[in-house]
Amino acid sequence: MYRKERRIIKDKLRTIHYNQEYNIVKRARTFDGLYHLPKWSIIENYIDFTKPINCLEIGTHEGQSTTFFLNNYLKQNKNSKLLCCDPFYVSHWNKLSKTALCYKDILLENLKNDINNQVSLFTGTGRDLYKNELFINTKKYDLIYIDDNHSYDNTVLNIENCWDKLDIGGIIIFDDYNEEYANYDYEEAKAWCEPVRNAINDTIFNSSKIYDILLDDYQLIIIRLL
Repeated sequence: MYRKERRIIKDKLRTIHYNQEYNIVKRARTFDGLYHLPKWSIIENYIDFTKPINCLEIGTHEGQSTTFFLNNYLKQNKNSKLLCCDPFYVSHWNKLSKTALCYKDILLENLKNDINNQVSLFTGTGRDLYKNELFINTKKYDLIYIDDNHSYDNTVLNIENCWDKLDIGGIIIFDDYNEEYANYDYEEAKAWCEPVRNAINDTIFNSSKIYDILLDDYQLIIIRLL
């Protein structure tokens, strides 16, 4: 799926992995989430991407999903926007070597596709964003993707803030929901998924929210009906 390429990044020739089908780059050691993307085609039945839409992504990392949204959905209307929220932490390896690539470097490489400046970046956690005017002043989002800190409390925080901002007929995608569908070690997947699933069960499924489930897989896709 990926091939190795050499590119100039941070003023030096670097080896990265490139997926031609989706026009996405990543570092070799980065988790590959592309196998989810074909399943996202279901949302095209519910959102008219030829009209301007607002999208929100909580947890961006190297921008695999960001680039997919940009190349497949946002490009259909140049007035569509995507706000990406991530703390963009720099690992200790990067602090030891100024020439090392951090994941934001790869994100910026992917965002070279953003010729219409449709993607904006917010540096901080979701908790920070929810207090910021960028989030507060946006009336509604049509599409929200959450791949954030996987603790129970943090997932509840994301749901409580994002649900009210999701427009009627809008879609929310949760990563790391059901480890039964994982394509990597089951116990590792369970540690990621269980707190997220419990938070969703408590905050959405055991609530008065009106919704429909479009996909129940490793990822969960929900449409808000009311």
